[in-house]
Amino acid sequence: MLSSHSRYHGSGQYKTPWTFDDEAVENTRKFTSLKVSLMPYLFNEAVNTHETGTPLMRPLFLEYTKDRNTYFLEREYMFGSKLLVAPIFNAEGTVKYYLPEGKWTNILNEKTYDVKNGEWFDETYDNLTLPLLARENSIILRNPNAEHAEYDYTDSPDIHLYEFADGAKETTRVVDEKGKPAGHVTAERSGSTITLSADGLKGSSKVYVHADGNVKEFTLDGGSATLSL
Repeated sequence: MLSSHSRYHGSGQYKTPWTFDDEAVENTRKFTSLKVSLMPYLFNEAVNTHETGTPLMRPLFLEYTKDRNTYFLEREYMFGSKLLVAPIFNAEGTVKYYLPEGKWTNILNEKTYDVKNGEWFDETYDNLTLPLLARENSIILRNPNAEHAEYDYTDSPDIHLYEFADGAKETTRVVDEKGKPAGHVTAERSGSTITLSADGLKGSSKVYVHADGNVKEFTLDGGSATLSL
């Protein structure tokens, strides 16, 4: 499900999760819900692909050109500009993957990685988790209540801020369900305070600040908010 297109492959038989077993149904439900919730982020990244030609699923060296270790990575990829995915290719759930320098947060379990000069990791996961990591200073919009891929992405999305460093300032564009620019979300950290501003969003949004494995929740009701860490 963590790709630009999601489907069961094969033409020799009817391909649905319930023709396999309950576990397949639960796995499909989990990752379909995850991808649908990420559509505010993913559709903006897809629009960027249309505008620039940069693939939605891209090799790490496109984001980390100065890190030569990323030049030959074949079993992980960037899913848009902010998320790294390392798929698992065996029944044991073991995976070996590389993280470039920076702070990373697994958005499935909040595990954090403070990486200096790049580092390899050997880990084991169950069927409902995998390495899915947000890079530092990322703004990712999500809607955990979404039931379909196409909905109003500007209507009360959750705003997730991942490992904002002191002095960092980032902006993400917000697009509507037709791919048209609808607004922006900007976050800037100074000391223990993050100033958040947004335009083009409807309703009230929950804001989650992820830092060192901890998550603080705030509310953005209006165009701006000051968040104390």
